[in-house]
Amino acid sequence: MTSSKPTTIIGIDPGKGGGIASLCNGVMLAEPMPETPQEIYEYLNSMLVPLAPIRAYLENVHAMPSDGRASIWKFARNMGHVEMALIGNGIGYELVTPSTWMKAFLGTVPKVRKDRKRAIKEKAQCLYPNAKITLKTSDAVGIMRYGVSL
Repeated sequence: MTSSKPTTIIGIDPGKGGGIASLCNGVMLAEPMPETPQEIYEYLNSMLVPLAPIRAYLENVHAMPSDGRASIWKFARNMGHVEMALIGNGIGYELVTPSTWMKAFLGTVPKVRKDRKRAIKEKAQCLYPNAKITLKTSDAVGIMRYGVSL
């Protein structure tokens, strides 16, 4: 009989410049977002372990008014690729807004984007001092930690 609580938690920042972080049995991995839909699928597939519960938390980002149409379109396509890779691998997921996971991860969220990014990266690195946390992977770590806290 398997436990209802997931043994693997995945956090995903779905942008091309984002990343995927996972925590399984105390081991945390954080990688930049794979380049292609096939690579996204294969990366998520590599996390599957028979009979081990797994749950993903996917950042539900909305477009900012300053974003250009081309960048919004690229982001939306990548978000779709990530969702289909999760579905194709049978990984259940929950959408989480940036404000929700950031508040849970940081408490007080800096208003300035550069300060916010630095705070997220610094906290992620403090939590996982042996991991190489980058700006590409730090949000994914924060999202994953949100999932762990539930």
